[in-house]
Amino acid sequence: MERNLDLLVVDDDVDLASNLRDILEIEGYSTAVAHDGQTALALCHRKPASLALVDIMLPDISGVELIERLTELAPGMESIIITGHASLETAIEAVKQKLIVAYEVKPLDMDNILALTTQIIERKKMEKKLIEYEELNKLKSDLLAKVSHELRTPLATIKGYSTMLLNYEPRLWRKERHEYLKSIDSATDRLTTLVSHLLDMSRLETGLLKLDKAPTNISKLLEAIVAEAQLRTPGHNIVRHTLKRPLKVNIDSSRIRQIMDNLIDNACKYSQEGTEVVVSDQRSDHKLMISVTDQGVGIPADKLERVFERMYRIEQVPSPGTGGLGLGLAICKGLVEAHSGRIWVESKVDEGSTFYFSIPL
Repeated sequence: MERNLDLLVVDDDVDLASNLRDILEIEGYSTAVAHDGQTALALCHRKPASLALVDIMLPDISGVELIERLTELAPGMESIIITGHASLETAIEAVKQKLIVAYEVKPLDMDNILALTTQIIERKKMEKKLIEYEELNKLKSDLLAKVSHELRTPLATIKGYSTMLLNYEPRLWRKERHEYLKSIDSATDRLTTLVSHLLDMSRLETGLLKLDKAPTNISKLLEAIVAEAQLRTPGHNIVRHTLKRPLKVNIDSSRIRQIMDNLIDNACKYSQEGTEVVVSDQRSDHKLMISVTDQGVGIPADKLERVFERMYRIEQVPSPGTGGLGLGLAICKGLVEAHSGRIWVESKVDEGSTFYFSIPL
């Protein structure tokens, strides 16, 4: 992904603007040049900059007005006015109103420009790092709180039913003992899943996840995945639409199984019993595309871009037992991308969702 610009130079003096750009790029700053306000606005719309160096007198708009409009397009952008002695009062007034951080008088002192630019860019980088650190710190706190909550529930189940069996086992009916053991077994599975998700997320983020790829018959793999999913969720009808011809793909079959299990389980969680969940695979260009479609509650359009974020969960889910850390889809995304693939979702509220992922052949 191409990074944003460091600097935008706006001056109708072509030689001065080119000279500034060349010097700044030699110093390592990504720089764009515009010779009028409209071009500057178009550049900023496509690719915001951290800092703008703007001539106070432009052919189509005043430098101060341009800065106001640039700031609306890119709220974090800061600006330096380039002025002549005749317009110095305007520049000073702009500093007082905090529209700009500084002004430079022509003829320009390039050393001073460089020093000021470096100071502003480095400060902005430090501010960005501080924001990222605060966000990371908040994420860790939220994760710790959520992990504590999610672990306590199955642990309470295990502890409660174990105590019942230890203390009152002779008084319990055989059916009661069996139900308690089933609850303990289910809670243990939930704990195992939570721990596995945490470990997988950690491996993905640190780059320690290793794929064990091998040529795999995708039809046979999906057939086994669907059969196992049907046993886990007998209340849903899991249907498979498959390729006409068998296809071998170089994948880590255990990780593809993990992706599919998560997508199918989610489809069943968020749709009513008795509805269909359709698993499809098809060849598209030089890619294999797999999809999982449900007839569930759907996802609002404004939430589609966020469902693959860590710990993001859509509120007001209708079905019970849909707890978790909100890491499942984030892990799916990481595993698909580890296969050099892409994952996305299409959905309509009250009609259902289709999760797709593609991997290169």
